[in-house]
Amino acid sequence: MLLEDDAQWDATMTEAATIQSPARLRNLFVILLLACGSSNPEKLWESYKESFTEDILIQARRENPGLVLNYTPDMFNQTLIILEDKALAMAGKDLKQLGLSTPQTTLG
Repeated sequence: MLLEDDAQWDATMTEAATIQSPARLRNLFVILLLACGSSNPEKLWESYKESFTEDILIQARRENPGLVLNYTPDMFNQTLIILEDKALAMAGKDLKQLGLSTPQTTLG
């Protein structure tokens, strides 16, 4: 096993979040979920969802320079969709199978 427990997961994600782009951090998260498992993947998601979503927020700010924008549930949902696409491509597993919330994929 690559990592022995969730404390090591947390330490790995904390270190990676300081030096990696959001896209690379998302890749690492999916690889860790698939290869190592976690007793609480939802807690890790909650701890790092802003780091995973930073590029989406930056893009929204570029597209709306006159607005003060912060993270939104829609941005986090976009990130969950990206994570699920990666997990499906890598191992044919959706986020529910990996212990995470399923993203909303229908347009309302």
